[in-house]
Amino acid sequence: MQDTNTWSAPDLPVAVALRRFYAAHDIGADGDFDAPYHDAAFGPLRYRVPNGPWRSNALRVHDHHHLATGYRADWVGESEISGWEVGAGLGPPSYGWVIALWGVFVGAILWPRATFAAYARGRRGRTLYVAPVDAPTVGALRDALGVPDGPVPATLSDVVGFAGWLFVAAVAGALCVVPAALFVMWASVASAIVCPCTARAAA
Repeated sequence: MQDTNTWSAPDLPVAVALRRFYAAHDIGADGDFDAPYHDAAFGPLRYRVPNGPWRSNALRVHDHHHLATGYRADWVGESEISGWEVGAGLGPPSYGWVIALWGVFVGAILWPRATFAAYARGRRGRTLYVAPVDAPTVGALRDALGVPDGPVPATLSDVVGFAGWLFVAAVAGALCVVPAALFVMWASVASAIVCPCTARAAA
């Protein structure tokens, strides 16, 4: 699901686009990257997660991908951006793998067509995990990453590739879902503050 919005216009400076993106999705003006903890949500449960550099660095890249692709930071958009990142390349192991594989795992269950379409679109380009660039505008960022303007025709290779990654995401999700659920339950009870949370914070 792509969103025609004011934060992914091609002529916008990247810094301005990021501020608009955070405002549109009720995220702190600076992305809350410097906070020691980040308010998070999983369904009705509210909790806090440590916000170490391993997480914040990956999310900085992840948020730039939102600008380049136009996918929102809601549950559907996070599944789409995860499919796109997996298709475009996750690069060396990092927290970005956690974000993307979890998003594909959820997206394949709830929004399989949208997640697959984003994966196919991603295979036509590359991510900042693979090819770091310092683009001045959203349009320049999109061009540098080779992001198609919209959906692309899927090929048999896309289907086979997605099936392979879906298996990896399913195994990772199955191994992590129980400890993750226990952590979320513990953190929601232990948190002293009931926090307003964003969809992106679930990553």
